[in-house]
Amino acid sequence: MKNHITQPSPNGNRDSIEEPLIHVLCVDDETVFLKSAKQILELQEGFHVETASSVKEAHQKMMGKVFDVVVSDYQMPKKKRFGLFERT
Repeated sequence: MKNHITQPSPNGNRDSIEEPLIHVLCVDDETVFLKSAKQILELQEGFHVETASSVKEAHQKMMGKVFDVVVSDYQMPKKKRFGLFERT
C-alpha cells in the first residue's frame, strides 16, 4: 500500500507523491487498547495497522505478512515476557 501525500514543490505548486505505508502489528489481550491504538495510529498519515489479541493470532499474521513495527504487550496470557518472539 502507498500513502498519497502532497507537498510544496519549488515552483509553488503542490505535488502529489507516494510514500509507502508503515505496516504496524499491535498485539495485546486487551481489546480496548487494540482499538484505541489502531484508531490513533491510523489518524496519522502513513500507517496501516493490524491487530491481534493473542500470541497465536499474531504468529499467524506474521507468517503471512511483513510488518515494519510490532507493538506488543510485555506480558500476554500463556506467554512470558517476549514470548511473542520465541519460535514455536
